[in-house]
Amino acid sequence: MMKVMMELLLILLASATVFAFNSSISTRDTFNDWGEKVKEFPECLTSSGATQEEVDQYFGFYKLSSTRNFRCYISCLYKALEFLSDDGLNVEEIVKGVPRLSYDEAAACIESVRNVSDDCEISYGFAYCIVHGKTYDFNEN
Repeated sequence: MMKVMMELLLILLASATVFAFNSSISTRDTFNDWGEKVKEFPECLTSSGATQEEVDQYFGFYKLSSTRNFRCYISCLYKALEFLSDDGLNVEEIVKGVPRLSYDEAAACIESVRNVSDDCEISYGFAYCIVHGKTYDFNEN
């Protein structure tokens, strides 16, 4: 009986892992969709001082500009999308709004910026973690 229960638990965990990642949508499609979605927030480009080229490089080629303006652009988007508030990053809203991103991936990247206090840096560090699958080293830049 115990062996059967363990096998069922393993099957359940394996199923949860498979379904945590939505593989029906490609990364390219996700970035294309987001490239269109951010056009709903032109104020983020204006208020941050980021350039259209930086935005295009990000959504077209996954290249995160290291400028302060671009970091604040990402922060503005996250606030507009309710991913970021005074309470920090909201894992539930992020996972709901970003196809292909599992709760565990989002939570791990949120944890990687837990000790960062600046909204622009939090947003950039989180985006870097999601895109590159690793923690951003704030001491390098």
